[in-house]
Amino acid sequence: MSGPFDGARRKIARADKHFDDLHRETKAFFAQNPFREVVEPDPANPNHLLYKIKLDIPIEDSPIPEIVGDVASNLRAALDHAVYALTNTSPPVPRSAYFPFSGDAGGLRGAMDRNCKHVPPEMLPFLCSLQPYKGGNRFLYALNILRNSDNHSLLTPMAAQFIRPYTSVSGMGYMEFVLPEHSRWDRAKNEVIFLRAAIDTKPDYKINFQFFITFQDIEVLEGYPMLEMLEAMGCEVNATVNAIEAEARRLGFCQ
Repeated sequence: MSGPFDGARRKIARADKHFDDLHRETKAFFAQNPFREVVEPDPANPNHLLYKIKLDIPIEDSPIPEIVGDVASNLRAALDHAVYALTNTSPPVPRSAYFPFSGDAGGLRGAMDRNCKHVPPEMLPFLCSLQPYKGGNRFLYALNILRNSDNHSLLTPMAAQFIRPYTSVSGMGYMEFVLPEHSRWDRAKNEVIFLRAAIDTKPDYKINFQFFITFQDIEVLEGYPMLEMLEAMGCEVNATVNAIEAEARRLGFCQ
């Protein structure tokens, strides 16, 4: 028998399918060995060389950004479906029943006034308790930012990122490691500098780079692995839909 929250769960199931596709495409992307090491003159010092890792295949040329958008859109829609399920038969077609988001805690009440006019008022304190704003629930807030990015343009706030579990370097002459443990990728150039050395130095180095994809320019997600963040958002949305349904049943808005 169907229930009022089936629509929300179908959206979550659809997001799960896209997430599986994203796993496959991410694995395929790295299987191409898209990175290479290069040595180039240092434009700031003609006596130095820069040792870099470059990305030859931009992430934006893969299906990954669009699939991320599909995941985010379905998860975000699941929240709207869950709130819509709270509405009763008056009005016949509720037009103000959306999951509320805000840039901060102070703006949440205004967001509910605009977007939750047809939601039972008894449910509003519970929706507030979910803290869907910056500084509240990190993953709900991040999901809304991510979905809005996809709505307005091709979703490309991504970059390669890496960790450096161990490093060894030897040689005679000037050498300087540029990397911190977590270094910011230069998205404009699709590269990162990891070593600066004098032009007459022959460094012998071993660096174990482990690459992953991260969101860039989204403060609450930047620097964290994309797949882990999306999985956490999916878990949070599923828990939120379950919590909304439980509260609705407790208050008698659905059976």
